[in-house]
Parts: sequence; C-alpha cells; structure tokens
Amino acid sequence: MLVASSDVAEVVLNKIGVYADGYLFDVGAVARPPFAHSDEESRRKWRIDRMDSLRKNEPGSLPEGLLRLGVQLPDGRKATTLDYVIAPIDQPPGVVFMEIAGAGYLIKDNVISVRHSLWLWPIPPPGGLDIVTEWPAFGIPTTRTNIDGDRFIGSVW
Repeated sequence: MLVASSDVAEVVLNKIGVYADGYLFDVGAVARPPFAHSDEESRRKWRIDRMDSLRKNEPGSLPEGLLRLGVQLPDGRKATTLDYVIAPIDQPPGVVFMEIAGAGYLIKDNVISVRHSLWLWPIPPPGGLDIVTEWPAFGIPTTRTNIDGDRFIGSVW
C-alpha cells in the first residue's frame, strides 16, 4: 500500500502482522535521482548530498534525509519512530511505535532503499489508524494515510 510519494520517492506499507499484543509493520521506501539520463557524477552527487543530510543538521533539528514515521490511533493517541523507547521490561505508559530490527539503508545504482520493521503497542481500539510519513530530503511532506483498523480485528497470529 502506497502511503506517501513525491516525484523522486515512494514509501509503502508492505504488510502488517497482527499479534495478540501489537502490530508489526513492514515499511519500505525508495528514492531515485530525478535525472535518469544525467552523467554518473551528477547522480552520485545527488545521492551523497541526500545521504549526507542524515549526518549534517543543526543542533536540535532532524536530518532531512531521515525517514520519519508515526501512527495516530482512533482514540487520538500518537507515537513516532522519533520517540526514544528501549524495549521495555514492564508495560510502557503510552503508545509505542519502535524499530525492532534497525533500519536498513541500501544504495545501489543510485537508488536509495530503506526498510523498517516497526512494532506498535498496544493493539489500537476499533476504527481507522493513521500512518504519518515525512521524508524532506526526497520531497515527501508530512503525509497522513488512513488504514481501516477494523479489518484486523480477530486476525491475531
């Protein structure tokens, strides 16, 4: 399911695993240079400039190249991948939306690919679930996509 896009990038929700105590999201993203027939050096510089934006940022700001993901539950509660959560031993006080396997970034043939495995806890109440995405370095503004959460009720693994 396409959740966000620009002229040079797409973010997709590949699948959702439903478990007794949470959801597992498999999210993928890909970005390509806007100039398919340009010289190799221009494509390489475009890629490096964007990936450098993961490291170069003002104190207190987020890197432009960082893929930002979040959820809003039907009851209004929110969580993002920017909320720092270490796997809790006890039940956390709020909603958790956390990376469980570390993000994977791959650059091949001037295409940047990203893969995230994200854990959402607790299982949301009935209603629509919003996936919120932003990837500034690749022209994706804050984008909200609604998923019918009711279709997952009763499909626990």
